[in-house]
Amino acid sequence: MICFILGAGFGTRMQPLSEHVPKALVPVAGRPLLERRLEFLSQFPFSQFGVNAHYFADQMFAFRKTSAHAFELFHEKEKILGTGGGLRFAADFLAGEDTFCVTNAEPLVYVDMASIIAQFERTDCLGALVARPVGSNGTIYYDKQSREYAGPRTELTPEPSLSSADYLCIALYRREILGLLKNDDFSILPVWKRAQAAGHSVKIIEAQPSYVKDIGTIAHLAELHFDLLDEKVALDMTDELKIDTRKKIAFDRRLAKQERSALKEYAWCECRSLPGVISIRKSLILPEVNIPKLPAIENTMLTPWGAFNFA
Repeated sequence: MICFILGAGFGTRMQPLSEHVPKALVPVAGRPLLERRLEFLSQFPFSQFGVNAHYFADQMFAFRKTSAHAFELFHEKEKILGTGGGLRFAADFLAGEDTFCVTNAEPLVYVDMASIIAQFERTDCLGALVARPVGSNGTIYYDKQSREYAGPRTELTPEPSLSSADYLCIALYRREILGLLKNDDFSILPVWKRAQAAGHSVKIIEAQPSYVKDIGTIAHLAELHFDLLDEKVALDMTDELKIDTRKKIAFDRRLAKQERSALKEYAWCECRSLPGVISIRKSLILPEVNIPKLPAIENTMLTPWGAFNFA
């Protein structure tokens, strides 16, 4: 099975950070988000990886040269093509095997993909959407008995025959679905409905992720790092980073001991020096940052491109 990661988006909700770096390469605990996704997905039986790119594509090409995980990069040069257009653009690659998986670089989702793939392979459906069941107000609806996809919440009225779930931005397909893509497809939603209208099945596979975080905004990105300090999720760290879950702080091991005293609860500091700073609380500081001359830093993300408040 081939895995295709959608990484072309503008990341508008993450502005102004995304004015300098594509969302797929936003740093997550010392490593780019896309590297985190590739690292996780490489544990499962995917034969090849593909990633699409548009916004700051030069940075994506540079990342590919240094990534520990090989992948094909599909550069949408003239305009961003969306999910539907992105699949059509990479159709020859995706048709290389009988089945393929499509997922987003974001949100950060940890789920048992081996079980999901096995469930999909036992069905004859053309597509399967991975979703977390919720009591109500999920992003999609599906038939309780058949598990057939019914539609997005924005287009349906709840009915007793329908269940609600949050779509986890993971879908599995048989390559025949590529023949249903049209030149003007941007969203993938019409393709799902087109498949069903043609007599195919698009089902829901229920999954309970061990962790899921929408990191579409700077505040959500900070929350992910705070979740690491609260031990809600565990990620591999770079050798330079030290996490102290008791004190709720993280810091570069090369940071002088006397400067570590500035780190208060939920201070995540990846820089090597904190000249003149007395207190850092509930903030995220990236490497190679010029620290502003402020006695206290709170509810702020400091980056090489500037300071962004997320209170």
